[in-house]
Amino acid sequence: MSEEQSRGRRRPSREYHQAPSTSRRPREPSITEEPRAKVFRREFESPYEKPTTSKDSAKRHPGAGDGGGAGGRKKRERVSYEIVHTKPADIVSKRGTGGREIRLLANYYRLLTTPTWKIHQYHVTFAPEVELKRLRGGLLYEHRGILGGYLYDGMKLYCTNKLSLEQTILHTTSKNNEKFVLTLKHVGVIGMDQWESLQVLNLIIDIREHRMQLWPGYQTSVRQHERDILLCVEIAHKVMRTETVYDILQRCLETARDYQEDFRRHKYNIRIRDANQPLLISKAKLRSIRGGENEIIILIPELCRPTGLTDTMRSNMQLMRAMADHTRLEPRGRMDRLRTFNRRLQQTEGSVRILKDWNMTLDTKLVELSGRILDPQRIVFKDHNKLSAGDNADWTRLFRDNGLFTTPTRGLERWCVISPTRYARESRNFVESLMRAGRGMGMEIGRPEELIIPDDRNHTYIQAMEECCRRDPQLVLCLVPNNNAERYASIKKKSYLERAVPTQIITQKSASNQRGIMSIATKVAIQINCKLGYTPWMIDLPLSGLMTIGYDISKCPKDKSKAFCALVASMDMKQNATFYSTVAECSPGDALASNLWPMMTKALRQYRKEHEKLPNRILFYRDGIGEGSLKQVYEHEVRDVVEKLEAEYKRCNAEKPPMFAYVVVTKSINTRFFYGERNPPPGTVVDDVVTLPERYDFFLVSQSVRQGTVSPTSYNVVHSTIRLTPDQMQLLTYKMCHLYYNWSGTTRVPAVCQYAKKLASLVGTALYQPPQNALEKKLYYL
Repeated sequence: MSEEQSRGRRRPSREYHQAPSTSRRPREPSITEEPRAKVFRREFESPYEKPTTSKDSAKRHPGAGDGGGAGGRKKRERVSYEIVHTKPADIVSKRGTGGREIRLLANYYRLLTTPTWKIHQYHVTFAPEVELKRLRGGLLYEHRGILGGYLYDGMKLYCTNKLSLEQTILHTTSKNNEKFVLTLKHVGVIGMDQWESLQVLNLIIDIREHRMQLWPGYQTSVRQHERDILLCVEIAHKVMRTETVYDILQRCLETARDYQEDFRRHKYNIRIRDANQPLLISKAKLRSIRGGENEIIILIPELCRPTGLTDTMRSNMQLMRAMADHTRLEPRGRMDRLRTFNRRLQQTEGSVRILKDWNMTLDTKLVELSGRILDPQRIVFKDHNKLSAGDNADWTRLFRDNGLFTTPTRGLERWCVISPTRYARESRNFVESLMRAGRGMGMEIGRPEELIIPDDRNHTYIQAMEECCRRDPQLVLCLVPNNNAERYASIKKKSYLERAVPTQIITQKSASNQRGIMSIATKVAIQINCKLGYTPWMIDLPLSGLMTIGYDISKCPKDKSKAFCALVASMDMKQNATFYSTVAECSPGDALASNLWPMMTKALRQYRKEHEKLPNRILFYRDGIGEGSLKQVYEHEVRDVVEKLEAEYKRCNAEKPPMFAYVVVTKSINTRFFYGERNPPPGTVVDDVVTLPERYDFFLVSQSVRQGTVSPTSYNVVHSTIRLTPDQMQLLTYKMCHLYYNWSGTTRVPAVCQYAKKLASLVGTALYQPPQNALEKKLYYL
């Protein structure tokens, strides 16, 4: 399939689930058994924060860290929960009125009975020190008669009853006749009017379950929304492989070492079957080291189980389809699971008792709210022919009768095709289809210079690329036998780092697909038009003097110490339908974008070069910000950008600084909406009930999906002097989702964000350094 051909298929967002913390192997119920509702104690997770990934959770599990490590105590990192007020002061109302109103259901339950209790917080220490959280909880449980109703998260104890002394000493004996002294020190009182109380509510409610290799369960969180405290519930899955790391190492390693079996059996009550298995060595992150953790963590393979899917598993289409049947739930099935969750939570003895003890009552019905459907947008083709994108926001069929918005004046006349000898026939047939598809869209594609190579080695392709580039081509098309990452990187490095020539890579499978050859050729022709610096289509945009900017960060998978940030900016879509792209290396652990302003400066200078003035309005979409980094970004990065914008406009003798808006884009959220028993249509906006009172935020469903439940995107306007009403801000954001040229439909985020993500990923996975500046005005990374 051609580059990014598969991007045209809408895929539901991946769902994550934090694995249970237990050192014993879980019971494996049958496939047909439903998850049971249980009440666990945990630390808070925001409904806007992506659940803990398998890599993080594997280090916390007793089998991998708490009970299996010999490298010192693993301190559990707490998720900081603090309300960050980002709503601009001049925003009176964030609710819009445009569009057609509809009634929706959301995956939330109201907390009907708001607790009025005060929570007494205690710090608990053990002598001698106890590393296992499970054992600490068991020792504390022996004194439940004194404590009454309580919650314990491994470090802090929360009670509704205040003990008589400020510091209480308790004595207990374990099952192994070991004596422990527990010291409970009173450290404060939490009332329901404090934000910490929501953290306690999240400690009370946590539902998890697992079965076999695919662990289904629920991701829950509690937070104060516009008028009510709401419980967000999302269906989550985690893939667990049946083999352990020990099984893998048995096939790979021959050396082994002894690691004090008697000590481990006494300390953790865990018996190791093979005392000669090798150890795994993991290096702690700098943040963990600063927190007192040892730099080197030693893990026992027998107690570690790998998570996720290998490349071989992902290439097994039967396996992926079988998994999709369980993970990609349709709206009706998801709603049934959510109602089952609520029903069992209301009926399970343990959860009923705890909710009653804490004076809490949950609604039995999903939250109902009002949403609005924005009108379908008009797509602009050649000769400014404007046609509706339709209710499903898909205009693929419109290309049959309409030409591309802008194309090269003389078409694609200087280009080369590189193909191995055994695929020469497929290459020529595909070129004929490509020329025919281009003519149908008003793009003239001339006959290329063909370069036949004897084999498909990387070095052979590089030599052919060098020979082609001597002829000053507009583009080089390479036909390759398969999706080999090393070959792909070699071709892209040669073209983008050394020669500044756009390339298009086609696999033999795509080129020989006779049934879908014209569809593939049409999409490749559109990509080629973009890589030459031209525009396939445009939207009907009323604003002039507007620059939209997308910014995202991608970490380098091969070198964790590297990351690349990309910025893509539009050059006034009213007059010049082009984009400017730039990329730079950055620190992977930095929440703040240290290279943001130099990249913005380059975009502003390019805009001034093309229009002889700076933009009147700048709409900045910032992707890649986690919930924990929002405060830091809001207090430092936003302020820094605003100040430097004012200074730059003053330096350029502009009459006044630009009207500027900074919008945080969040895709990894647990919120879901249901329109009856279907997905909401594209253009659905929600700006009340489940939004947050301290934010100027809204949810937008901009894309249509064919499988599973659609995932909305959250937009948080943290700074705004752009003088747009909430209706205009929402509509403009929706319009920006129509301009990603790899797919003739809407995307989940504005196109500039999608472009920035694509560019950063290309550099982080294939190039490893910024490409040549001559490519900055071309969408060469599609």
